[in-house]
Amino acid sequence: MIITQKTFSEEQLNIIKNLSSSCNICEETAKILYARGYTEPNLVKGFLYPTESDLNDPYLLKNMSSAVERINLAKENRETVVVYGDYDADGVCSTTVLYKSLLEFGIDAITVVPERENGYGLSTAVIDEVLDNYFPDLIITVDCGISNHDEIEYLKDLGVDVIVTDHHEIPEILPECLVVNCKIKDQAYPFDCLSGAGVAYKLAYALIGDRANKYLDLVALATVADSMPLISENRIIVKMGLEVIKGGKSNKALKSLINLAGVKEITSGSLAFGVAPRINAGGRMGDAYSSLKLLLSENFKEIEELSNKLIKYNVERQLECEELYLDAKDKLKNKGNYGNVIVLAGDYWKTGLVGIVAAKISEEYNLPTILFSKSGDAYHGSARSIAGVNVYEVIKECGDLLLGFGGHSQAAGVTVSAQNLDAFAQKLSGVIGEKTNLKDFERTIEIDGEIKGVLSKKFLNELNLFEPCGIGNKKPIFLKVANKVNANIIKNSHLSFNLDGFDYMYFNGINDYDTLSLNSDKYLIVEPNISLYNGREYTKAFVKKIIDVRYNLEDIYSLSLINALENAKGNNSNDFESITNDKALELLHSTESLGFGRLFVLNDPKNKEFIKGSKLSKFLVNFTEKTGKNAILIGGIKSQDKLDGYKEIIHLDTPLSLLDTGVKTFVNKDLKAFDLTFNKDRNLMISVYKTLVEIISKGAKNLIDAYQKSEKSVTFEVFAFAGKVFEELGFIIQKDILYLDKTIKRDLTESKIYTELFN
Repeated sequence: MIITQKTFSEEQLNIIKNLSSSCNICEETAKILYARGYTEPNLVKGFLYPTESDLNDPYLLKNMSSAVERINLAKENRETVVVYGDYDADGVCSTTVLYKSLLEFGIDAITVVPERENGYGLSTAVIDEVLDNYFPDLIITVDCGISNHDEIEYLKDLGVDVIVTDHHEIPEILPECLVVNCKIKDQAYPFDCLSGAGVAYKLAYALIGDRANKYLDLVALATVADSMPLISENRIIVKMGLEVIKGGKSNKALKSLINLAGVKEITSGSLAFGVAPRINAGGRMGDAYSSLKLLLSENFKEIEELSNKLIKYNVERQLECEELYLDAKDKLKNKGNYGNVIVLAGDYWKTGLVGIVAAKISEEYNLPTILFSKSGDAYHGSARSIAGVNVYEVIKECGDLLLGFGGHSQAAGVTVSAQNLDAFAQKLSGVIGEKTNLKDFERTIEIDGEIKGVLSKKFLNELNLFEPCGIGNKKPIFLKVANKVNANIIKNSHLSFNLDGFDYMYFNGINDYDTLSLNSDKYLIVEPNISLYNGREYTKAFVKKIIDVRYNLEDIYSLSLINALENAKGNNSNDFESITNDKALELLHSTESLGFGRLFVLNDPKNKEFIKGSKLSKFLVNFTEKTGKNAILIGGIKSQDKLDGYKEIIHLDTPLSLLDTGVKTFVNKDLKAFDLTFNKDRNLMISVYKTLVEIISKGAKNLIDAYQKSEKSVTFEVFAFAGKVFEELGFIIQKDILYLDKTIKRDLTESKIYTELFN
């Protein structure tokens, strides 16, 4: 993980001071805003206090005037109008917004959304059905249509006019009809990141004016559901949409879903993660019409039934996604080295779910990922990418192998014939390799500042003005460098502590309890917060993760030895292949840093010279994100580690005991980990027990802390060995601190650690 932070020249710092003064904000706030591109007072005020007047004129969109004129003609001539949407949340929200706006305008349109099995956008099969049932005079697409040149020609030949409203990337051949798209380059419109519903709202506003604002709740939902950046106009749209919901005037179906989803606080995040997945569940489970019908409904009973239906769909979707994910992981494990992109295909994978799983795998491995499902002789894929790779552009360069594609820089859809699937994967990996370097695949986190004491309430209140937050406008996050942290355990899994007079909360941080208590510098990524409860303001920072620990060798060694001793009482294995120093080094230095499938383990940190010069990523004993990338793990495997992404584990030194991981394992027998050759007789164990009794009464947190507080009359190896034996036998209990149970009467030979490592 690489930490980055914007730095400023002396001239920039002077501008920041002026921003702080002229806008009456803290200098720290001005720094964050300046780093995000808000470099002038009017830009800062527009960001912190956005209003409806800051929205762009819809008539700046190319063809908007002509589109309104054509719709006016349809109204005058009482033409049959169809609003044709997409099957995802953005699509059904777009369809609802435009339908209801047209109704207010005086046109009772027909709404159509395809199912995923029909394919994205205008499909001939759905068009024919629409023609048979309604034979419309005008079709208006929302959130689709930009890539449907041929289908639109088909409609035109039959005498049907088409208006395309879309927000997807512009293809080389545009449909020959009226096209309203924020991404068209030669237009006056200043913002190109609207959602499909955002473009539909612009058309609605052009038709009925600010009466369209009542539908901003749905536009806000669509914007966050489609992962649009919350900057500029999108931020205003989402902010106004949230106000519609909070004011109790939102879409009835949206109210129902919010209640059923148990959403307590209305934020961009709660819409994205609490509501959007349930709207999307309809399309993903092959019933997008239910999602549309729900949003269009005004009948309470129908809304209740359809809301519960989507809730059920979402549960089914989650279960099926987990099955698909496990299947994809299994295919990935068997496939081996994946180069610069992960490409997987399943003949029976559900089209509506591959995008979700692709996103999960891309996040997990930090690589662009495409998952394909089979349909006839073709494969339909859903791509998700990382910040350093524009997946739309790299797929575009493989166009000679494709049947079709479309999308955004971070998400795309692609169709390829079965015979070209492997060739496409190979070419795509090569294209990405040409356009990137290893740094593009490093996980990076950009902080907005460093906390060195107590944060003022004024500053924290100003940070609240950054909402709504999301993609493109992340919540301000900060670095806190801490040393030894005395944390309190809350409800068995959460941690709270105070550093330099400021309170911190770490939800589900129990696994990092020992790491926090070490006498080593550690980097905490935190989100400061101020909240109001019972009329009183509370300030606190929430710890999101520990991303780096500046261990000294003693700390790493202590943790590693404790881990190795813990493993001795686990499910151990003798199934391994012995190798030599030379073979271990050969494997280590022949493994590419971007490869997949090999985990090298250095159990004893004191053997660190063995890995000198290796370019592989190195992770320490508390590292838990073992994703399958070739890497070196210093400090040994833990029993709870998930290693399903690896095909081979190579121990660079011989561990005290070998955990049964189910993965092919090699062990270097020429290099030993840890020296436990001392005489483990009963008298030695009794002396350590007496020391522990004394130290525990003083409140030791763990064995490492206990040793630091002791007189160190024995080596740490002796102390740790005896302590883990006593812990296994139940003499001492590890909770938030060490406890002693003097009622236990057991023999040393009942300890697996003792018998396993006895000499």
